[in-house]
Amino acid sequence: MDAAPEVRVEGDVTIIPVVEERVVVTRELYLREEIHVRRVHRTETDEIPVTLRRQTVRIERSSIEDRDDESPIKHKDDQDEL
Repeated sequence: MDAAPEVRVEGDVTIIPVVEERVVVTRELYLREEIHVRRVHRTETDEIPVTLRRQTVRIERSSIEDRDDESPIKHKDDQDEL
């Protein structure tokens, strides 16, 4: 109700409205601001100096005559692991 009701008369009775003000608290959502987030895919290439270890193996094969008779010759294709 925005305004007080008017005084009215009904027959021989006068009706006088008595009103009071009351504070009514309501909760409403109010948009204050917006945050926009954009995803950007980016790839960077960077050079990083590192120290690598290196090992070198030298394999010398001897002929069958130079080998002992007790040690069998194993080849890569044999069933047993070398």
